[in-house]
Amino acid sequence: MNNFLKTSCLITLFSLPYMVLGQGLVPCEGVNCGFNDLVQLAKNILDFIVMASIPAAVLGIVYAGYLYLTAGVEGTGNIAKAKDIFVKIVIGLVLILGAWLIVYTITSTLFQKGTYENFLS
Repeated sequence: MNNFLKTSCLITLFSLPYMVLGQGLVPCEGVNCGFNDLVQLAKNILDFIVMASIPAAVLGIVYAGYLYLTAGVEGTGNIAKAKDIFVKIVIGLVLILGAWLIVYTITSTLFQKGTYENFLS
C-alpha cells in the first residue's frame, strides 16, 4: 500500500501543471466586460474543467486498477468496487465531454464573429 501511495503522490505532482491553466479564466478586467467576454468566460471555465478532469480520471482508474489487481489477496468485494469505480469514471467523463460538446457547438454556431451584436440591439 505504501508504494501505491507514493505513486499516487507522484501522479498528482505531475498533473498539477494542468491546474495552472486556470490562470486567465476571466477574459476582461474591471467594468469593461461585455457579452462576448461572458461567452468567452463560459468557454474558458468549461475548458478548464475538462483539462482538470483528465488527471482526476487517471487517478481514479489507477486506484480502481489497484483494487482489481489486489482483489485476490484482500477479498472478492474489491472486484465489484473496482468495476463500480470504472463505470462511474466513464459516466463522469462522458457527461463532462458531452457538456463541452454542447457548449462548443452553441458558441461556435450562434456566436460567430459579428453575430452576437444582433442579440444586444
